Amino acid sequence: MPRNPSPIPALAAGLTVLVLAAMVPAPVNPDLRVTNLVPRFLAFHEQAEGLELSMRQSAEAEGESFRWSRFEEARNELWNEHLGELGDLVSRKGNRPWEPEGLDEAWDRYRQSLDRIRRAADGISPDPQAVLRQVAELLRLDQQFQLDLIVYVGTFQDEPAFRRRGGEYSILLPAERLPANMRPILVDLYTRAIHARLSGRPADDELSLAQHLFLRGLALRVHEEAEPGRWSHEYLLRSQDWLLAAEGRDAAILEGVRASLDERDPSRLIRFLEGGGATGLDGEFDYAAWRISGMLLMEGWTLDRLARVPEGEVAALVAEAIRER
Repeated sequence: MPRNPSPIPALAAGLTVLVLAAMVPAPVNPDLRVTNLVPRFLAFHEQAEGLELSMRQSAEAEGESFRWSRFEEARNELWNEHLGELGDLVSRKGNRPWEPEGLDEAWDRYRQSLDRIRRAADGISPDPQAVLRQVAELLRLDQQFQLDLIVYVGTFQDEPAFRRRGGEYSILLPAERLPANMRPILVDLYTRAIHARLSGRPADDELSLAQHLFLRGLALRVHEEAEPGRWSHEYLLRSQDWLLAAEGRDAAILEGVRASLDERDPSRLIRFLEGGGATGLDGEFDYAAWRISGMLLMEGWTLDRLARVPEGEVAALVAEAIRER
């Protein structure tokens, strides 16, 4: 049987709130609003390709060189006609909105990604509403919650992301970069969104390493609970050999993140979030998040209680879990 959570002095006042939060009423079904801008992108792309071909043929017939700048200007006008509001919809701190320069760089790459983009035009699979409802049930969502899911085509610069603007919660999915297996991404982003709603956490911008680890670990464990019975490395989207290598560096990985739990500088966080962390192993961040969340669950925490941990208490909780390993 799992033990009760060890007392944490820094969290003593918050534990009473968390215990009460565990006794929540039946989950509330969240409201998902889907905006799919991919068909509009495809209409733009078809017209722009036709325009490029026509302008090239005209230049050749007149014995002139094709003027890219003229096509670029006309193509950007077509973008504004079809997708002019896209910049406002997807812009967020740390992620540039669409700009003409970005479109110029992405133009040739679109042809290589059209099959993936066209699949997104028909909708996201698995059913986004069903996945959201499952995550909400596991986290025992007990508050009214409206979430916007925006599927769009960017310029190969954006990653799928959660965004919060005041009381508005959004999931942003750039179709040109979406993998075939969307469930892990949806579970991760929905977990972040629901945690933000239940805990009062602001957007993901400027989170500390401890908060990044906490959120990622919670999402991984929600995925595990939603689809039980798999090997651990499958939830981490890694190989068994990778997991064995990570387990061999367990102490060094955890000590590496422990020393930087308060780090918020994006230029320093990137080595943990996207690089090899303390030991140079690719994917260290996910391993550390998986381990820390597992330790918390072994101490008696539940997914719905973790989803309600206030932002200011996360660092102490993560640090205590690492010390108690």
